[in-house]
Amino acid sequence: MIGRVSPPAVHAAIRPTLRALYDEPSRDWSRLMLACLAAVLDHVERRADRDPTTSQQLAEALDTLAGNPLVPSSGSSWDRAARALAAAVERDGSAEAVAVQARLRPILVTELDSELAQSSPMLTAFRGRWPDA
Repeated sequence: MIGRVSPPAVHAAIRPTLRALYDEPSRDWSRLMLACLAAVLDHVERRADRDPTTSQQLAEALDTLAGNPLVPSSGSSWDRAARALAAAVERDGSAEAVAVQARLRPILVTELDSELAQSSPMLTAFRGRWPDA
């Protein structure tokens, strides 16, 4: 049986090769793609799991919205919240939409801020610069 390769092992095997290719004269799109791939490797290695407290807050917020027709009754809390917010956009201004947005947006914006902080180092690479340059 073949075991799962750890993120650090993948990183150690791939990143030096990507850097060597990046330093070679080549087309701009090739350099951009290599920098992006290296940034994704770094992100996978450094990313954190979702905060369980945030998941609990989201579940509690959805419980307070029980009976709101915009909130699906099945699926994960994250899926239900996403679908409820999408439905709220379609019914913008309705009492149901206002309730969904008021309860879910603050929690999800906080989560998005956290995810952006973790993934923002990739933006430099997506502009074609090597991640640690």
